[in-house]
Amino acid sequence: MLKEMEGLTTPPQKYFNMKSINEIASENGLHVINTTTGLNGYPQFLKKAIIGFENFEQAENLAEEYHLDIEIFTKRDGWQLWNRDNNHAYDAFDRSASDYGENYQQFESNMSQDDFLQQIGAADFIHGLAHEEDGLDRIEDYIKGIRELYDEIVIADDDEIVIAEGDVYVETIKEQTMQYSYDTKHYVIGLIDNNED
Repeated sequence: MLKEMEGLTTPPQKYFNMKSINEIASENGLHVINTTTGLNGYPQFLKKAIIGFENFEQAENLAEEYHLDIEIFTKRDGWQLWNRDNNHAYDAFDRSASDYGENYQQFESNMSQDDFLQQIGAADFIHGLAHEEDGLDRIEDYIKGIRELYDEIVIADDDEIVIAEGDVYVETIKEQTMQYSYDTKHYVIGLIDNNED
């Protein structure tokens, strides 16, 4: 390495930042994962990567400082290793109800009660039950359910959305995130050194 640097007035930046993935993660309160290119999580061409970022800007700053690549890693339940396939990330994951399926909808954190009731079609639903024999009981149960859903909307932070299946509360999630899980698959954005041997 010294011979490579002889005669250079300004040595390349990479020689100043020769920290291991483990050192970078430890110094920044992040986590190290093991990644593979093997199908089905099979160990092949193993490399370590750094995850645990609060936001994309934090990952960008470390990537620039240490000349690392920002990539998306995936893993299924039961796998020990995270899969990598050179899927570069350029922003945090944007989350929405469409990630969940056809019967799901989302609600913004600052939604008014009137907008909420219109979005779920509460008046039409209640009107449809008005002439049924057990209509009042069903309306009462419906009101309890949508009250629970609206309460979750009220307490959600500005950067969160509330997910519901039909009119039933499912969960509150960040609109943008560096990692998430859906069904049996996990997704995370992290840093990896694609320049290492």
